[in-house]
Amino acid sequence: MNELRRHPRIKVDRAVTVTCSDGTVVKARMINLSVDGLAFLYPAPAEMNATLGLKFQLPYNDEVVNVSLRGTVRHTHIRGETYVTGIQFAAVKDDDKSLISRFIDSKLHTIKQY
Repeated sequence: MNELRRHPRIKVDRAVTVTCSDGTVVKARMINLSVDGLAFLYPAPAEMNATLGLKFQLPYNDEVVNVSLRGTVRHTHIRGETYVTGIQFAAVKDDDKSLISRFIDSKLHTIKQY
């Protein structure tokens, strides 16, 4: 399958807290990340086009930084006994976009060295 992505996407295994449109808060596992969005695993499907709140942490220098943003569900599909939900970020603050970009670049740089 030929992907038409504007930005690189990396595989990750990180915790993400998801706030649903009804206010329900759930813990999920983020499985990939780009400056445009992310995908996470959760035992139930998400509602298409729903707006979700997302909170996760990324390393920056010798610290861990909290990232909090919103995104829209663009796809959800079953994988084994869980669901993969793809999110497109909405109105990302410049600081968060820069942090995500640096994190991705550092991971891509590490991969290219091997």
